[in-house]
Amino acid sequence: MTLNGYQIGKLFVEDIETPQWLFLPFTISIILNLFLIFYSFKEKPKVTLILSIVNLILIIIPLIMLYFEKIFEDIEQLKIGYYLLVFNLVIISFQSYSELKRKNSR
Repeated sequence: MTLNGYQIGKLFVEDIETPQWLFLPFTISIILNLFLIFYSFKEKPKVTLILSIVNLILIIIPLIMLYFEKIFEDIEQLKIGYYLLVFNLVIISFQSYSELKRKNSR
């Protein structure tokens, strides 16, 4: 069975009586994505940079843990959306960093 990040984040909330703590970062990542969108439209590059880096860490570390726990057998189990999310967060991080540097150099 393959699930995307939003389905995994929703699993943590649905099964709150016996939480799967390994899925908590995915739930937090969904919330951080909403804040990331909000602050990027508010043009706050420092907050956007911090949120994107925290979000990257929150979605990469559980993936590594799942892989080493043998829950996640094959790298092909990842859907393309996961790669696109990581790629998008990296671009947002670089863009907000360059915007922050440009803002500070004025």
